[in-house]
Amino acid sequence: MDYVKKNGLEIPLCFNDPPVQLGMTMPNASNFSVLNVKDLVGGDRWIEVVEVKTQGSRQMALSDFIDYYTKEEEREELLNVLSLEFSLTPLQDVVKSPEIAKKLDWIELYWPKELRQASNPLMYPKVQHIIINQEKNYILVALRISILISVIFWMIEPTEQNLIMYEEWILKGDQNETFFGDIVEKCCRIELNEGQTFIIPSGWIHSVYTPEDSLVFGGNFLHSFSIPMQLRVLRSEDKIKKYRYPFYNEMLWFVIVGVVEKTTGRCHLKNRSAIVTSQLSSVNSFSFLYIYISLYIYTSVYIYLYSIFILYVICRIMMYKLERSKRRTWNSKRATLILTPNI
Repeated sequence: MDYVKKNGLEIPLCFNDPPVQLGMTMPNASNFSVLNVKDLVGGDRWIEVVEVKTQGSRQMALSDFIDYYTKEEEREELLNVLSLEFSLTPLQDVVKSPEIAKKLDWIELYWPKELRQASNPLMYPKVQHIIINQEKNYILVALRISILISVIFWMIEPTEQNLIMYEEWILKGDQNETFFGDIVEKCCRIELNEGQTFIIPSGWIHSVYTPEDSLVFGGNFLHSFSIPMQLRVLRSEDKIKKYRYPFYNEMLWFVIVGVVEKTTGRCHLKNRSAIVTSQLSSVNSFSFLYIYISLYIYTSVYIYLYSIFILYVICRIMMYKLERSKRRTWNSKRATLILTPNI
């Protein structure tokens, strides 16, 4: 942590220390497999798998992927799972993130505890605990904010030129024809051994090659030592429409609230937290999204009806003024007719 405070997180960091010295908890590799993942996460969980040859993706039940993964001789295609998030599952008690990630992670520091402690995936960004299943292949791994992982990488520094080239390469859609590392000026190769922990800083473009089937634990986190780069990555995410960090804008507001509270001692989230807390016991997995959509619809309808009402009032006022003007004109003419015989 002292190193990060002094130097920031600008270059990749590799740790050879055992997990316990990093404040991590990891299962024993000798007796832990994808079958344990199925038992702890649930086989009916739907996941996104990547087709290595085309770099395309599709949805698949975790149990179906495990069957495919364990029957190597029957594989007709290479599939990878780049992101199986396991927060709020029993596996979260088996795998713990490094202490440095917990101390830097904006979710831990600023996201309201009432939302994080709710057993609801729509209450906070679920990116802290991720399983990555890799087969014997090369696959592109997307531009990330930050990631903790243990495998083999090709790394590309996030210069402005490289980020622009990456955006163009993704939008062009020929990833299977052109290796991105061949079109940039510099691309370094880092080989990690079992048990090592690797921190990839914000914005670094990376790809993975796994000579053997692998089960990797990782996670993403936003932090205060790379805010300019994180905002630059957000622009790339908006442009390529892929690999987005969930609830990013909401996270920024919670960070602002947290910084203001630490600076001034005033918390501007108390009332909202109380409202959220009172509602957590009655929400289900879809209610947060339902409430958000409902509020949006109700607000839109209210604004629409209010606009019609204002328009109606304006029309009535104009009609009233027009009628008064006509009456005055008629009365003026009538007075003239009455006075004329007396002249």
